[in-house]
Amino acid sequence: MRVLVVDDNEVVRLILKRMIELLSLGEVVAAASVSEALTLLDGVDRIVLDLMMPGEDGTALLHHLQQTGHRAKVAVLTGAIDASDVAQRARTFKPDLYLNKPIELHELTDWLRLA
Repeated sequence: MRVLVVDDNEVVRLILKRMIELLSLGEVVAAASVSEALTLLDGVDRIVLDLMMPGEDGTALLHHLQQTGHRAKVAVLTGAIDASDVAQRARTFKPDLYLNKPIELHELTDWLRLA
């Protein structure tokens, strides 16, 4: 399995990447932006995606996945899933999992292990 972590916060990105690596589920790559994530999509099976990022937000990547027919499963991370306009727009793309920050790691690890 190949997992892509997309988060503009370097600390969060590195913690998630390391935590997923410790699960020994396969290769983990990370991106700080949607544009960087687009260069890493080849072979990706799972995406852990922060919605609220400067510039293009996470819905831009969700839109790209939908338009290209990419089959990766997506877990969306957000700090305000019910209130945010971005979170509301994300719902139209039907991500596989929603996680509120701070996330419960067991929810993410359970989802990743379902591969």
